Amino acid sequence: MKVLIVELVVVVVVIVVAAAVVVVVVAAAIVVAVDVEVVLKVVAGVVVYIVINAIIINIIIMIVTAITIKVYALLTTGE
Repeated sequence: MKVLIVELVVVVVVIVVAAAVVVVVVAAAIVVAVDVEVVLKVVAGVVVYIVINAIIINIIIMIVTAITIKVYALLTTGE
């Protein structure tokens, strides 16, 4: 149960941070260059970056979860 709570917290934090990054980058892009093309390119870049990060983070979470489950299984069956 604790593992699930930790995972949920990690996911929420990642989403919040990603959202904050998007807001900051978009705001900066709008302030620096009002050129729509530049803003769109920056937004597209940030979205791709976040998607890639989300995939990497999910893989890490899955690996950690799998290891945790195996360790827990070993500990409980070992006793």
